[in-house]
Amino acid sequence: MAGAEVAPPADLDDVAARFRPLTTDDERAAARAWLVDVWAEACARAPGVEERVASGAVPSALAVRVVAGAVARLMHNPQRLRDFTADDVRFGIESGPGGGMLLTPDEVALLVGPQPDGFTGSWRYS
Repeated sequence: MAGAEVAPPADLDDVAARFRPLTTDDERAAARAWLVDVWAEACARAPGVEERVASGAVPSALAVRVVAGAVARLMHNPQRLRDFTADDVRFGIESGPGGGMLLTPDEVALLVGPQPDGFTGSWRYS
């Protein structure tokens, strides 16, 4: 669907189910914006994902899980901190997207779906 905007497969209810109820207008606005951003990244990093979801090659429930899960992760950690220090305690996150990406390589691989050559691994960007 080149050039056409396709609505994200997930909605605010899907985000709330994976995060918590969105209780303020600011939270709902942020979640709406993240849904659009995550889906735009999914479409850019897994070209043709809209068609694969529409045809069932990628189950719609899986697309909802990936998109809503990424948004819930962003709602939990909107600054996308990977390390945090408080007094003498340091916390670190070893996994998750990096380098400005909203989706992990494994999430992108799920949206790419099975390939004719059998490739099912993750893409690595550097």
